[in-house]
Amino acid sequence: ITVRAITEFAARNLDNLAVGYLLGPRALGEYQMAFRIGEFPPAELANGLSMVSFPIVARLQAQPAARDRLFVLMGGVVALFGIAYAGLIFRYGPALVAAAVGAQWLGALAPLRLLCVYGIFAGIASIGTGFLDGLGVPASSFQLTLISAAMLAALVYPLSAVLGAPGAALAMVISAAAPMPWMLKLYARANEARRG
Repeated sequence: ITVRAITEFAARNLDNLAVGYLLGPRALGEYQMAFRIGEFPPAELANGLSMVSFPIVARLQAQPAARDRLFVLMGGVVALFGIAYAGLIFRYGPALVAAAVGAQWLGALAPLRLLCVYGIFAGIASIGTGFLDGLGVPASSFQLTLISAAMLAALVYPLSAVLGAPGAALAMVISAAAPMPWMLKLYARANEARRG
């Protein structure tokens, strides 16, 4: 769990390094603002649910069906909340950014839209790792973080060089979405092991 936290910290700064190095301080400021605004609502909801899910999942060791329902419920709530927020940003983003921080920050809108999608995947991943930890398989959680970090490390520089700040945001989306099928497989495997 500690190594996973260190890996997550390093991965969460690769995009900032690429944007700052390639595009300069203004683009980095816009990107960091977009990142925080984009991922904040679903990620914060998921972090809270993940902290709650760990002890609940640990107590539901003999009830795999209840774990499955809870997993779907928590993941669904995070996804729906994130989709609603992303819809709001996609539809009213220019007006919201201009009203909240000023029209000079409209350059943050393109990465912001992508980072809203990232927030959905990151939130679901947070729920998944909470469940895997609760099932007693933190090594599986680390695998997911490692896959995500490796994808980000491979993609962030070239995509940022070609597409600018939206490229860094796209790298974040891909790095968060790519491990989703593996997360579901690891969860199903861990859940099945607890049945037997």
